[in-house]
Amino acid sequence: MKSAFDDVVQAIQREQEYQAKKYGKLDKRTESEVEWCVILDDEMGEVVEDVAGYEFARARAEVLQVVATGINWLMKYGVQEREELCEQ
Repeated sequence: MKSAFDDVVQAIQREQEYQAKKYGKLDKRTESEVEWCVILDDEMGEVVEDVAGYEFARARAEVLQVVATGINWLMKYGVQEREELCEQ
Protein backbone atom coordinates (compact mmCIF):
# COMPACT_ATOMS: atom_id res chain seq x y z
CA MET A 1 0.00 0.00 0.00
CA LYS A 2 1.35 3.40 -1.02
CA SER A 3 1.73 5.95 1.78
CA ALA A 4 1.62 9.73 1.86
CA PHE A 5 5.37 9.60 2.50
CA ASP A 6 5.86 7.65 -0.74
CA ASP A 7 3.84 10.29 -2.60
CA VAL A 8 6.04 13.04 -1.18
CA VAL A 9 9.27 11.23 -2.06
CA GLN A 10 8.06 10.62 -5.60
CA ALA A 11 7.09 14.29 -5.99
CA ILE A 12 10.54 15.34 -4.77
CA GLN A 13 12.16 12.99 -7.27
CA ARG A 14 10.05 14.43 -10.10
CA GLU A 15 11.03 17.97 -9.05
CA GLN A 16 14.70 16.96 -8.97
CA GLU A 17 14.37 15.53 -12.48
CA TYR A 18 12.75 18.78 -13.63
CA GLN A 19 15.55 20.82 -12.06
CA ALA A 20 18.19 18.58 -13.67
CA LYS A 21 16.63 19.18 -17.10
CA LYS A 22 16.36 22.93 -16.50
CA TYR A 23 19.69 23.62 -14.76
CA GLY A 24 21.82 20.57 -15.56
CA LYS A 25 22.65 17.40 -13.72
CA LEU A 26 23.82 17.81 -10.15
CA ASP A 27 27.34 16.53 -10.83
CA LYS A 28 27.77 19.27 -13.46
CA ARG A 29 26.36 22.14 -11.38
CA THR A 30 28.87 24.61 -9.98
CA GLU A 31 26.92 26.60 -7.38
CA SER A 32 28.78 27.35 -4.18
CA GLU A 33 27.16 26.67 -0.83
CA VAL A 34 26.36 30.38 -0.57
CA GLU A 35 24.62 30.25 -3.94
CA TRP A 36 22.57 27.20 -2.87
CA CYS A 37 21.51 29.15 0.22
CA VAL A 38 20.49 32.17 -1.90
CA ILE A 39 18.42 29.92 -4.18
CA LEU A 40 16.67 28.42 -1.15
CA ASP A 41 16.02 31.85 0.31
CA ASP A 42 14.52 33.08 -2.98
CA GLU A 43 12.29 30.02 -3.25
CA MET A 44 11.21 30.33 0.39
CA GLY A 45 10.34 33.97 -0.26
CA GLU A 46 7.94 32.77 -2.95
CA VAL A 47 6.36 30.39 -0.42
CA VAL A 48 5.80 33.27 2.00
CA GLU A 49 4.29 35.46 -0.73
CA ASP A 50 1.93 32.67 -1.78
CA VAL A 51 0.81 32.02 1.80
CA ALA A 52 0.27 35.73 2.38
CA GLY A 53 -2.00 35.72 -0.67
CA TYR A 54 -3.83 32.60 0.52
CA GLU A 55 -2.45 30.70 -2.49
CA PHE A 56 -1.79 27.52 -0.52
CA ALA A 57 -1.60 25.14 -3.50
CA ARG A 58 1.03 27.40 -5.06
CA ALA A 59 2.86 27.58 -1.72
CA ARG A 60 3.00 23.78 -1.51
CA ALA A 61 4.40 23.63 -5.05
CA GLU A 62 7.08 26.13 -4.02
CA VAL A 63 7.83 24.12 -0.86
CA LEU A 64 8.46 21.14 -3.12
CA GLN A 65 11.04 23.24 -4.99
CA VAL A 66 12.62 24.30 -1.68
CA VAL A 67 12.86 20.70 -0.47
CA ALA A 68 14.27 19.38 -3.75
CA THR A 69 16.80 22.22 -3.86
CA GLY A 70 17.82 21.59 -0.26
CA ILE A 71 18.28 17.90 -0.95
CA ASN A 72 20.38 18.73 -4.01
CA TRP A 73 22.57 20.99 -1.88
CA LEU A 74 23.07 18.19 0.65
CA MET A 75 23.79 15.69 -2.10
CA LYS A 76 26.37 18.06 -3.61
CA TYR A 77 28.17 19.07 -0.41
CA GLY A 78 27.27 16.39 2.13
CA VAL A 79 24.97 15.97 5.08
CA GLN A 80 25.68 17.64 8.41
CA GLU A 81 23.75 15.93 11.19
CA ARG A 82 22.55 17.96 14.16
CA GLU A 83 24.20 15.57 16.63
CA GLU A 84 27.59 16.09 14.98
CA LEU A 85 27.31 19.84 15.59
CA CYS A 86 26.43 19.32 19.26
CA GLU A 87 29.57 17.22 19.73
CA GLN A 88 31.84 20.05 18.55
